[in-house]
Amino acid sequence: TLNRQNKHFSIPRLLNTLFTGRTDVTDIICKALTPIETNDTEQQRIFVITGMGGMGKSEICIKVANLLRQKYWGVFWIDLSNPSTAEAELIAVAKKLGRTVDKLSDARDVLASTNKSCLLILDNADDPDFDYGPFFPQMTRGAIIMTTRIYECAASYNTVGSEELEGLDPTCSSHLLLSAAKIPEESWSSYHDSAMKIVELLGSHTLALIQAGAYIANGHSTIAEYPAKYETQRKRLLEFLPKQARSRYAGVYATFEASAKVLETNDDGGSKDALALLNVLSMLHFGFLPMVLFEKAWEKSRELLNRNVDLTIVDGEPNQWHTRQVPDFMQMQAEEWDAFRLTRAISLLASLSLITTHKSDDTLTGISMHPVAHAWAKDRQKLDVQQQSWISVGCILASNDYDVWVRQERQLRPHVLAYLGDAQAWITSAHNLLGENVKGTLVPSMLQIGWGLQTWRQDQQLRAFLGDLFGAFNLSEEIPLENWMPLYDLKAKSFLDENHQKAIGLLQKIDEIKSSQLEPNDLSRLETQSSLGWVYVANGQAQMGIKLLKDVLEIRRKFQDEDSSEILEAHRYLGYAYLENHQMHEAIGSLEHVVSIRKVTLEEDHAVLLASQHVLAGAYLDDGQVTEAIDLLEHVVKIRKRSLEESHPDLLISQHVLARAYLDDRQVTAAIDLLDHVVMIKKRSLEERHPELLVSEHVLARAYFKNKQVLEAVKLEEQVVKVWQMTVSEKHRGRVISENNLAIYRERLALQEDFQGGGEDLSDGDGNVDSNSYGNILGDDIEIADADAGGEDRDETPDPEYRPNKRKRMADADAGGKDRDETLDQKTGLIRG
Repeated sequence: TLNRQNKHFSIPRLLNTLFTGRTDVTDIICKALTPIETNDTEQQRIFVITGMGGMGKSEICIKVANLLRQKYWGVFWIDLSNPSTAEAELIAVAKKLGRTVDKLSDARDVLASTNKSCLLILDNADDPDFDYGPFFPQMTRGAIIMTTRIYECAASYNTVGSEELEGLDPTCSSHLLLSAAKIPEESWSSYHDSAMKIVELLGSHTLALIQAGAYIANGHSTIAEYPAKYETQRKRLLEFLPKQARSRYAGVYATFEASAKVLETNDDGGSKDALALLNVLSMLHFGFLPMVLFEKAWEKSRELLNRNVDLTIVDGEPNQWHTRQVPDFMQMQAEEWDAFRLTRAISLLASLSLITTHKSDDTLTGISMHPVAHAWAKDRQKLDVQQQSWISVGCILASNDYDVWVRQERQLRPHVLAYLGDAQAWITSAHNLLGENVKGTLVPSMLQIGWGLQTWRQDQQLRAFLGDLFGAFNLSEEIPLENWMPLYDLKAKSFLDENHQKAIGLLQKIDEIKSSQLEPNDLSRLETQSSLGWVYVANGQAQMGIKLLKDVLEIRRKFQDEDSSEILEAHRYLGYAYLENHQMHEAIGSLEHVVSIRKVTLEEDHAVLLASQHVLAGAYLDDGQVTEAIDLLEHVVKIRKRSLEESHPDLLISQHVLARAYLDDRQVTAAIDLLDHVVMIKKRSLEERHPELLVSEHVLARAYFKNKQVLEAVKLEEQVVKVWQMTVSEKHRGRVISENNLAIYRERLALQEDFQGGGEDLSDGDGNVDSNSYGNILGDDIEIADADAGGEDRDETPDPEYRPNKRKRMADADAGGKDRDETLDQKTGLIRG
């Protein structure tokens, strides 16, 4: 008969009074390990708890030990972090069972043969290179709980279950934080929002929340102040040691450092690679990082192995120097891509719960980190190591080609933005370190990243990044220097969305320099002239732009194949220029030629093909081919929604133009639904005065008017006009059109109110007067003009056809064909192609 009356209860400490939640986990463990009264001989029961350091694995064991105390004759705790000490502890357990032994194997035999029920807790089995098997007695009348950071142990040792411990749920995390901060429970509701910000910041990491609460409780910060302090004093905050409720490792960082020590004490190459990978990851975002990034960087870098250039000149492309900066685990000297060392490094970090792996059909697709572990990985490096890690990551990013930047945008963008978070300091430091060689070393990788931002339409981030670069190198942003030309090329492109006049001025200066140094068919020179022709068109100088773009196309045709990407881009530029100049036959012919070839050579979700189709749809719409425009735009929107976030400018402009097409097709409800969505998304990311937002609001007001929601049209257009009047001159085209449309709306609203004031009920049931009742007065089929949001202050006298009582259908400057809505580049993605 089993003896289950508890006689021994050996646990290292009392249950933490802050213990919160985890009832689902403790219930599962207790159910699996509760002895079955009817069985005299029970099968061995082992439960394994895995998870990163500081998540509360040991605390759960203490909780379970208390819950099951009366079910077991003895509850014993063995700390496996030190094998020799653990051996002595297991021998001591054997003595409590009445047997004197001197060896681990003998102590294990005593536990295996006893008829007393025992719960054995094997804590901190965290060394992936150590065999913990000898510490498991074959207990058929007891149970074992093992805690470990090594995920493989769950499969190797569990017999009745395992649990991977993750962060607490948001509610429990908030309660834990507020309890640790010693805030009375009755006041918790008033601190909810501030607490949730900290919970999100710390990724619901249990020990980090306790330390944050203790820091607040000690008067070092309020809950509201903590997030800001964390950004500037992260290392100090995560090393703060509360006087009570300390973990075995004390601070959060010490918890992770214990795992790093396991790697540092091993001299094998795998551990060194794992530490190198940890440094790389620390410079990126903690979220999902696609594995393809490393393979594609290797492929591009192999092409650069023999590309040796003068490092004192800004060449604009990565070179041999960059291949030497990538980590050794990428094996640059191998003849073909070999992921063995990278995969081994990932496995080691994952085995220590420092990273998480993501798989699809058993294939490793990416890795990620907990935000607190990620912060530790960066802060543990000395400044010189951080500097080299930052340079190394820059070379990896820069060595990925255009297709990777386009196809992996959603996954890569957070990493690139995180990498650039401290860019100014690192650029300045690298400049001091590399001297004149910075032009051929750091600058090319920074340029490639800048082009990536431009491809993604991260316009604000690009301008900030260029400001960092120009500031670090003490360069004028408007007077180009010959030996920095690639940097000025990127700067000119960034002006295209911001200020056409600045773009023209800088591009003209760049073209003058290149024309004096380069042959007429030089690709760099032709690219500058293409951009200049494009911005001429965007600035209303269509004839000048068309002439320059034709010249570029003719030169390219002499040296390149008709289906080359450069020739197709030249056609696309020219097609849009024709569209702007209302040469519809030429525009459609040119754009259909581009699309027909790209549909054969590119996949349907390729960004360049989608941009070409978008512009062609705009030409169709402007030419009155509304059905064709809608079909093509719906296709573009459908594909872009698969790969782009809902706030991406390219998706928003396609949706905006599709809504305009719906309006032209009298699908007013569909247009309003889509425009409502576009305006809502733009309001989240754009300032109230941003032209892109104003134009979408303006078109939405027009849709309201067409839908006989006259009051809504008046209110919305009044907001648009108010902003235009504060930001542009009275002759600005967008302002003129909005003011004229507002006059129409107000006139219709006044007429509506006059009918209602006369006592005659002419409403349509929704408070709006049926247009049939007074359509002959203003004209029921009146067309409302649409504003230009090009951002330029055009000084031409407003066209008299803009008068509010004259029927008018404006030519379209956006890719949709009816509204002068966006700047050229914003609508078509021409430069991105």
